[in-house]
Amino acid sequence: MTSATAPTAGTGQRRGPQPPAPGPRTPGPWVVAATVTLLLLIMAPRYGYHRDELYFLLAGRHLDWGYVDQGPLVPALARLADTIAPGSLVALRTPSAVLAGAAVLMVAAIARQFGAGRGGQTLAALLGGTSGITLASGHCAGTCVGPGPTSGPPRYVTAGDRGVDETPWPVVGSG
Repeated sequence: MTSATAPTAGTGQRRGPQPPAPGPRTPGPWVVAATVTLLLLIMAPRYGYHRDELYFLLAGRHLDWGYVDQGPLVPALARLADTIAPGSLVALRTPSAVLAGAAVLMVAAIARQFGAGRGGQTLAALLGGTSGITLASGHCAGTCVGPGPTSGPPRYVTAGDRGVDETPWPVVGSG
């Protein structure tokens, strides 16, 4: 570290330029996230089952504390969806669509934390919502939608602390 950014003794604060203040709150990212979630739910009954969804439904009929390739959450959600609405692709894919919307909000929250204004936050949400990984993982039930919303909060926490320490906080489950 250079002397301009070295922590002041005993304070944990940096000398030199401080990070920007968080930007103003805006409803734009919420509109984008709701639109992404709604479009994923509208498209959910199309194209039939994905092979992984059939596996999750079968694993859900034989619930266990864990499996060789995954934890118990997705099969448990698949079983719950199949119990509530048997054979419904919309019910099966709803958790993935909601998590895709949450990922869009997380992108906008990180942009806000770095000082983005209303337009910047909405643009970040729009780019996050139209990315291939968000749309593909939000369309099918599976474990791949989790990395956005489940590893986003640890990165958001790290971004919030960017003015004091450059080392990421160790958080359980961070991707």
